Amino acid sequence: MITVFGVIYLRFKQPNLERPYKTWLYPVTPIIYLVIGAAFCGLLLIYKQQYTWLGLIIVSLGIPIYYIIKKKERQV
Repeated sequence: MITVFGVIYLRFKQPNLERPYKTWLYPVTPIIYLVIGAAFCGLLLIYKQQYTWLGLIIVSLGIPIYYIIKKKERQV
């Protein structure tokens, strides 16, 4: 879902970049995907909590790692 959101974000942020791949029915298709994906994640949080929380924790651990790497890149 983050990648699909990134496609939409970059097309608004940098509209003049060359696009080697065209998204079919853009922006409808990515938005539908994001809505369905968000609904699926929400339903998992409601009905399968014992599986979902571990995944959220693992993904959340990547956030501080991202900022640590980004900070080191700025120092170089």
